[in-house]
Amino acid sequence: MEVPAPPNLKAMHVKLRKLREDQEVSQEAMGQLLSISQPQYQRKEAGYAPFSDGECSQLADYFNVTIDDIFEPNLMAHQTLLNKGGDYRTLYNLTGRLMDEVLDMLYYLKQELNQKKKENDKLREQVEALQQKLKRQTG
Repeated sequence: MEVPAPPNLKAMHVKLRKLREDQEVSQEAMGQLLSISQPQYQRKEAGYAPFSDGECSQLADYFNVTIDDIFEPNLMAHQTLLNKGGDYRTLYNLTGRLMDEVLDMLYYLKQELNQKKKENDKLREQVEALQQKLKRQTG
């Protein structure tokens, strides 16, 4: 079952479709330009899948316009897709793979931060123990 794209994502691709149709370029030709299949291109143009930054750049170059002329910046920065699990995911102009890498890095950094907090607590306890020992020896 095809999940409908949110309205703002569909609106984002209206300009691209109009450019393509005005120049009488087929979806198959656009897929070849981007090195993807016609069905993949069709999904992207319809708003069911995001274009990568590189693809946006290729499209702008092909039509001799800026990326902002095709993709409205305010919409491009807030693409929201419904994934297979039924959760909405906001893509801030990042590919899914890059988003996953960012999330993995955040998880790793949180783990590292927790480890450093534990190490800090141990060091704090050792400092307090040494301070008490010093007081006993000098007191």
